[in-house]
Amino acid sequence: MAMIAGSLAGIMHGLHRRDGTSQYLSISMPNTFSMSPSYVKKYIQEKSLIAPDQDVFERLRDKISRLYLDAIDGHDGQVFAHDASKLMTSRRIASNSVDLVVTSPPYLQVVNYGTANWIRLWLFGIDEVGRDRGKGRVELDATLDHRHTYTSYQDFLLRTLLGIQRVLKRDGVATVIIGDVADPGKDPVPLAKKIWDDIGSKTDLRLITLIGDHFSVETKVSRIWGDTKGQATDRDCVLVLAHKNGDPWMGPGAVDWDEPYKDGGPDAAHSRVRARFSSSTSAEE
Repeated sequence: MAMIAGSLAGIMHGLHRRDGTSQYLSISMPNTFSMSPSYVKKYIQEKSLIAPDQDVFERLRDKISRLYLDAIDGHDGQVFAHDASKLMTSRRIASNSVDLVVTSPPYLQVVNYGTANWIRLWLFGIDEVGRDRGKGRVELDATLDHRHTYTSYQDFLLRTLLGIQRVLKRDGVATVIIGDVADPGKDPVPLAKKIWDDIGSKTDLRLITLIGDHFSVETKVSRIWGDTKGQATDRDCVLVLAHKNGDPWMGPGAVDWDEPYKDGGPDAAHSRVRARFSSSTSAEE
């Protein structure tokens, strides 16, 4: 059920294709952030938009099939609905048990993640989370860890890095993606480097490399609110970390991006899933 609910949340809203078709259930709107109810209402009226006549079950079937386009063999995973920094410092994950950590912590003072997902939260029964302050938003603001000053952001990331240090295998690797930020009219702050310079020595991790990822700032989803909103810049950085005494495998230098199952389409994907669950059920019996 969680898989179905998550898949449905993922197609609640998004941009239409150039030919007017869509894999989403809404008018054409950003997929990453939910625009406010008042904005959506005004935008529909101004553009004379009409909601698409979508078969929810077909769109959901297509969504799930896309998730299974690649191979589904291998080990079953575990999912934790928990604060990652607290989870990794707890005993729910064994020390020195993780080969790879890939994480992108919340951006510093850029996104209110509750408000930005109010439509999905509404789907799950949490009301009044839109940008007009309602009960749901007030409650989430008191729960979510997103209103950081730089000092509290340092503390948050130090807890996270110490958690990574505890769970990471001796030769494991962690990648922490941190976006540069800037107040309007001011120079961007190279946040990843600044954070590492300030707190790296407080850990037993070492910096293997810092990778800068540049892209057009106009494509950043936070820019949908205009130039005066948010601190989006044209660069994200990746801190690649390992234990100080670790010797991680550096890889072959090239990645095979071939997707052998992709051409099979949705029917083939669903057939593989059914076959797997049928075999699992038979084994249990």
